[in-house]
Amino acid sequence: MKAGPAGFVLIEALIALAVFAFGLLGLIGLQAISIRNSADAKHRADAAYFANQLVSQMWVDKANLANYAYRSTDTACNASTAVPTYDALNNWLRDLATSLPGITSDSTGSLKPQILLDTAPVTSTAVTVTICWRQNNEAAAHSHVVRAQINN
Repeated sequence: MKAGPAGFVLIEALIALAVFAFGLLGLIGLQAISIRNSADAKHRADAAYFANQLVSQMWVDKANLANYAYRSTDTACNASTAVPTYDALNNWLRDLATSLPGITSDSTGSLKPQILLDTAPVTSTAVTVTICWRQNNEAAAHSHVVRAQINN
Protein backbone atom coordinates (compact mmCIF):
# COMPACT_ATOMS: atom_id res chain seq x y z
CA MET A 1 0.00 0.00 0.00
CA LYS A 2 1.20 3.42 -0.99
CA ALA A 3 1.03 6.19 1.62
CA GLY A 4 -0.36 9.58 0.47
CA PRO A 5 1.10 12.97 1.30
CA ALA A 6 0.55 13.34 5.01
CA GLY A 7 -0.32 16.75 6.46
CA PHE A 8 -1.06 18.50 3.15
CA VAL A 9 -4.56 19.55 4.25
CA LEU A 10 -3.13 21.00 7.44
CA ILE A 11 -0.65 23.15 5.49
CA GLU A 12 -3.46 24.41 3.20
CA ALA A 13 -5.54 25.33 6.25
CA LEU A 14 -2.65 27.23 7.83
CA ILE A 15 -2.00 29.18 4.61
CA ALA A 16 -5.70 30.04 4.33
CA LEU A 17 -5.71 31.20 7.93
CA ALA A 18 -2.65 33.41 7.32
CA VAL A 19 -4.27 34.99 4.23
CA PHE A 20 -7.45 35.63 6.22
CA ALA A 21 -5.46 37.21 9.08
CA PHE A 22 -3.61 39.56 6.72
CA GLY A 23 -6.91 40.56 5.13
CA LEU A 24 -8.40 41.24 8.54
CA LEU A 25 -5.40 43.39 9.52
CA GLY A 26 -5.84 45.36 6.31
CA LEU A 27 -9.50 46.02 7.12
CA ILE A 28 -8.58 47.17 10.63
CA GLY A 29 -6.00 49.57 9.16
CA LEU A 30 -8.56 50.99 6.72
CA GLN A 31 -11.03 51.49 9.58
CA ALA A 32 -8.41 53.38 11.62
CA ILE A 33 -7.61 55.67 8.68
CA SER A 34 -11.33 56.26 8.11
CA ILE A 35 -11.87 57.25 11.75
CA ARG A 36 -8.89 59.64 11.68
CA ASN A 37 -10.11 61.28 8.45
CA SER A 38 -13.61 61.60 9.88
CA ALA A 39 -12.27 63.39 12.98
CA ASP A 40 -10.18 65.70 10.78
CA ALA A 41 -13.24 66.56 8.67
CA LYS A 42 -15.22 67.36 11.82
CA HIS A 43 -12.47 69.68 13.06
CA ARG A 44 -12.37 71.48 9.69
CA ALA A 45 -16.15 71.90 9.75
CA ASP A 46 -16.00 73.21 13.33
CA ALA A 47 -13.26 75.69 12.40
CA ALA A 48 -15.32 76.96 9.45
CA TYR A 49 -18.39 77.28 11.67
CA PHE A 50 -16.56 79.24 14.38
CA ALA A 51 -14.82 81.53 11.88
CA ASN A 52 -18.11 82.34 10.18
CA GLN A 53 -19.78 82.81 13.55
CA LEU A 54 -17.13 85.36 14.54
CA VAL A 55 -17.43 87.26 11.25
CA SER A 56 -21.22 87.37 11.71
CA GLN A 57 -20.76 88.63 15.26
CA MET A 58 -18.37 91.33 14.02
CA TRP A 59 -20.85 92.33 11.33
CA VAL A 60 -23.54 92.90 13.96
CA ASP A 61 -21.15 94.59 16.43
CA LYS A 62 -19.62 97.11 13.98
CA ALA A 63 -19.30 99.78 16.66
CA ASN A 64 -16.74 97.63 18.50
CA LEU A 65 -15.01 96.20 15.44
CA ALA A 66 -11.56 97.41 16.52
CA ASN A 67 -11.87 95.37 19.74
CA TYR A 68 -11.85 92.13 17.74
CA ALA A 69 -8.23 92.51 16.59
CA TYR A 70 -6.32 89.71 18.28
CA ARG A 71 -2.67 88.75 17.91
CA SER A 72 -2.41 91.04 14.88
CA THR A 73 1.36 91.43 15.24
CA ASP A 74 1.99 87.73 15.87
CA THR A 75 2.35 84.87 13.41
CA ALA A 76 -0.66 82.65 12.81
CA CYS A 77 -0.54 79.13 14.26
CA ASN A 78 2.14 79.95 16.82
CA ALA A 79 1.63 79.27 20.49
CA SER A 80 0.67 82.35 22.46
CA THR A 81 -0.10 83.41 26.01
CA ALA A 82 -2.22 86.38 24.88
CA VAL A 83 -5.70 86.66 26.35
CA PRO A 84 -8.29 88.89 24.63
CA THR A 85 -9.58 91.87 26.56
CA TYR A 86 -12.94 92.15 24.77
CA ASP A 87 -15.61 89.98 26.44
CA ALA A 88 -17.37 88.93 23.23
CA LEU A 89 -14.08 87.71 21.78
CA ASN A 90 -13.17 85.99 25.04
CA ASN A 91 -16.49 84.11 25.03
CA TRP A 92 -15.98 83.07 21.39
CA LEU A 93 -12.47 81.83 22.15
CA ARG A 94 -13.72 79.82 25.13
CA ASP A 95 -16.34 78.12 22.93
CA LEU A 96 -13.72 77.47 20.25
CA ALA A 97 -11.37 75.89 22.80
CA THR A 98 -14.04 73.37 23.81
CA SER A 99 -14.53 72.27 20.21
CA LEU A 100 -11.05 72.03 18.67
CA PRO A 101 -8.01 70.20 20.09
CA GLY A 102 -4.85 72.06 21.04
CA ILE A 103 -6.55 75.41 21.79
CA THR A 104 -7.11 76.98 25.19
CA SER A 105 -8.79 80.23 26.15
CA ASP A 106 -6.47 80.93 29.08
CA SER A 107 -2.94 82.29 29.24
CA THR A 108 -1.17 78.97 28.68
CA GLY A 109 1.12 78.91 25.67
CA SER A 110 -1.16 76.97 23.36
CA LEU A 111 -2.40 77.61 19.85
CA LYS A 112 -4.59 80.67 19.55
CA PRO A 113 -6.52 82.04 16.58
CA GLN A 114 -5.38 85.19 14.83
CA ILE A 115 -7.78 87.98 13.86
CA LEU A 116 -6.49 90.71 11.57
CA LEU A 117 -8.37 93.92 10.75
CA ASP A 118 -7.36 96.07 7.78
CA THR A 119 -9.17 99.41 7.90
CA ALA A 120 -7.31 100.94 4.95
CA PRO A 121 -10.48 101.48 2.90
CA VAL A 122 -12.57 104.12 4.64
CA THR A 123 -15.89 102.50 3.75
CA SER A 124 -15.11 98.94 4.86
CA THR A 125 -12.86 96.76 6.96
CA ALA A 126 -11.14 93.65 5.65
CA VAL A 127 -11.21 90.90 8.26
CA THR A 128 -9.00 87.81 8.25
CA VAL A 129 -9.72 85.09 10.82
CA THR A 130 -7.17 82.28 11.07
CA ILE A 131 -8.08 79.35 13.30
CA CYS A 132 -5.39 76.79 14.13
CA TRP A 133 -5.63 73.44 15.89
CA ARG A 134 -3.41 70.45 16.43
CA GLN A 135 -4.30 66.81 16.89
CA ASN A 136 -2.65 65.13 19.86
CA ASN A 137 -0.36 62.96 17.77
CA GLU A 138 0.60 65.49 15.08
CA ALA A 139 3.52 67.90 15.04
CA ALA A 140 2.15 70.36 12.47
CA ALA A 141 -0.89 72.52 13.12
CA HIS A 142 -3.92 72.62 10.84
CA SER A 143 -5.44 75.98 9.96
CA HIS A 144 -8.59 77.43 8.45
CA VAL A 145 -8.62 81.00 7.09
CA VAL A 146 -11.71 83.11 6.44
CA ARG A 147 -11.53 86.53 4.82
CA ALA A 148 -14.48 88.89 4.85
CA GLN A 149 -15.27 92.51 4.03
CA ILE A 150 -17.37 94.34 6.63
CA ASN A 151 -18.90 97.60 5.49
CA ASN A 152 -18.67 100.44 8.00
